[in-house]
Amino acid sequence: MSYLFIFVAMIGINAVVYYNFGIPGVLILNFSIVTALLILIHDRIKPFEVSKKVKDDFDAGQ
Repeated sequence: MSYLFIFVAMIGINAVVYYNFGIPGVLILNFSIVTALLILIHDRIKPFEVSKKVKDDFDAGQ
């Protein structure tokens, strides 16, 4: 769920920047989407990497 939190937080930051400074937040919004996707991909890959390391350690121990 961390990617969803960062996505919502970046939209909030985007809104604050837009209302205070009048800077359109297209780049910030795109950054938030890219960040959310990267974290989602990392969350999908990380369990595999952990399980692979555990498996390698287990194989080395036998």
